[in-house]
Amino acid sequence: MKLLSVTKVIISIRRLLAVTPDRLAFAAERGSAVHGSCAAYARRLPIILPDNAVPYFESFRGWFDSYVRRAIFVEDEFIDPGSTISSDILI
Repeated sequence: MKLLSVTKVIISIRRLLAVTPDRLAFAAERGSAVHGSCAAYARRLPIILPDNAVPYFESFRGWFDSYVRRAIFVEDEFIDPGSTISSDILI
């Protein structure tokens, strides 16, 4: 396993912090559209997809069609009542 240097980690964090709020909001909206479309495709439901999300969805569709025989769970949440890990933890 290759370890990252502190400098590389700091540079990555600085790049993330430099992303403007409007660009982040645009990417988040696109990501939600892609995830929703991927889930719909896996459930064999109709898909509504904005043009800017098509390449991401097409990548998923290629993977899904090649490797998935049957989707059993799609976007389902499973909770372990014995878990001590909080979903509120921010990384």
